[in-house]
Amino acid sequence: MFQGIADQIKEAQREIFKQEALQNYYEMLTKYRKEQIRNEKKTNTAFSKLVLSHLSSRNLDQIPGLRSFFYVVFEKQENEKDLKRRRFIVTYLLLNSFSDSIQVFSDELEKITPVMKSKRETRSLRVLVKNIKQSTLDKYYYQEVSSMLHLVGKAGEVKARKVILDQALEMGKEIQLKLADAVKNLKNEKSWGSWEMFFSRKIKYDAIPPSEIDQVYGMIPSLASQIKCFAVIVEPFFPSRDILILNKLADHFVPGLISDLMQDWLVESKTKKMRSRINQILGNIDLMVRTLMVLKDQNKSEMELMDIERQNRIEYTEEYVRKKLSEKI
Repeated sequence: MFQGIADQIKEAQREIFKQEALQNYYEMLTKYRKEQIRNEKKTNTAFSKLVLSHLSSRNLDQIPGLRSFFYVVFEKQENEKDLKRRRFIVTYLLLNSFSDSIQVFSDELEKITPVMKSKRETRSLRVLVKNIKQSTLDKYYYQEVSSMLHLVGKAGEVKARKVILDQALEMGKEIQLKLADAVKNLKNEKSWGSWEMFFSRKIKYDAIPPSEIDQVYGMIPSLASQIKCFAVIVEPFFPSRDILILNKLADHFVPGLISDLMQDWLVESKTKKMRSRINQILGNIDLMVRTLMVLKDQNKSEMELMDIERQNRIEYTEEYVRKKLSEKI
């Protein structure tokens, strides 16, 4: 009597919950991508106004690594006090970060578009569920039927929540690994900020190959965007304050790390400030991933219990309605 109706409502509610999450994700990805494109244009304009005479004919893209780049721009250690040279380095590094950052949002948009329905389709599905419930109640107007319909709807939402938790955990663990790798690579960077290699001239200062610090700088822009994506997905499971903090950390990740890169170079503190910033974000991600794992276990238990309760409630309601109908005969 009610099994088919219950299955239909459950699957519809699952799809509605899923689509609403996808639509929110799509809108935020689009917003973040547009913001980064605007920031890239502004930074490009700012960089075009920075001119260093000794670099006018040099192709900066041909400089192999960050250490070579710093040596080339500063030329000698006394020039580290030159604010224009510092600004040149910081702006150039920031400008180079945008393409990877934007690409993450583009890739995510491309990935979810094929499985995302329009808002109109989702609204139609919501109306369908409402109509099914109403027609069922019109035919069998008992409190037991109303309670059963509410329960099967909740079961669909719980099932959809599992999909979102799985996605969030997968992304969170990937970010964890990348941040941990970044810290590990920076620990191996023993001579960042040292002019010894420049003075020794063992190799040409503008031909020093990339090292661990280049790997970290290369991964940070995309990581910052991944963290923004992660914050959108986990938003339903955390207080707004936690999401606000995570977004703030992500927004300042690239410019902050570039600033740390410069400070660590100037005071020859190896990579102390950079590691501190990355460890701060890693700590937040670690805590969120642990929380998500707890929520996933709770969701699994809730699904199992709800499936049992749902089936019992359907059977009880069918028996109750049959009894009531027989009493009217």
